[in-house]
Amino acid sequence: MSMPSNPLPAKYGTLNAMEFSDEAKRVLVKILTTAFPHKNFPPGPYERMADQLITMADESPWFRMKLIQGVETIDASADRKFSELSYEDAVAALKKVERTEFFSFIRRMTILTMYEDEEVWSSVGYEGPSFDKGGYIDRGFNDLDWLPEPRIEESEEPLPDFGPGHKEGVS
Repeated sequence: MSMPSNPLPAKYGTLNAMEFSDEAKRVLVKILTTAFPHKNFPPGPYERMADQLITMADESPWFRMKLIQGVETIDASADRKFSELSYEDAVAALKKVERTEFFSFIRRMTILTMYEDEEVWSSVGYEGPSFDKGGYIDRGFNDLDWLPEPRIEESEEPLPDFGPGHKEGVS
């Protein structure tokens, strides 16, 4: 951590004198890729989300303190840098902090923010909002090419009559 040019007011002066290093950002990216794994995601959305978390933390001394403490704690708790852990080891490390305010902040902000990224949309096949294009009805429901074709088979047997007065099991 290095000294910022214009420190933020915080209850503890040492937090004013800290800013996020490149390694701290790598830790955040590793947390995000571990907590929100997606097979087809490029690194861009995770990196932008880490930048957004840092920006959010810079705007709030409380979030800043939680994020700095959390990044330092999770990085110090592993036998090597958190950013270098295997996926399995990173999951185990995150399970230890999953109920902390630090991880809750990351989870909440990521769920609310990362999935608004248009690169994420294209990665998961989402075409984006439709309200400005007349809604989904005007865009068609027939473009579900990702669903398998329905298996509809017509029966050759005549259907029994279940009219009024019919009793189950009696023909």
